[in-house]
Amino acid sequence: MAQQSSVINVDEKGNAEVSFNIPDFNGELRLMAQVWSDDEYGVAENKITVAAPLIAELAMPRFLAGGDAATFALDLSNNSGQPQQLKVTLYRQR
Repeated sequence: MAQQSSVINVDEKGNAEVSFNIPDFNGELRLMAQVWSDDEYGVAENKITVAAPLIAELAMPRFLAGGDAATFALDLSNNSGQPQQLKVTLYRQR
């Protein structure tokens, strides 16, 4: 994922605020900034973690044929920082 903003002016203290619309994504992003004036320049970067409050990942075989048996793994990750009570319902279809 790559996004770039246009030139942003900073205030008298050298601060600026920028917003980005990030699509559904769970992972790590690298945030980079470049600043310059007529006499000076600088650059900084930092990694940030982007995660939904609840992540559900289902691990299952890619292919199954008639008569095959398989084990599925459902991983739920609570990233909200708050306790959550969840109800998971699995349906078996024959």
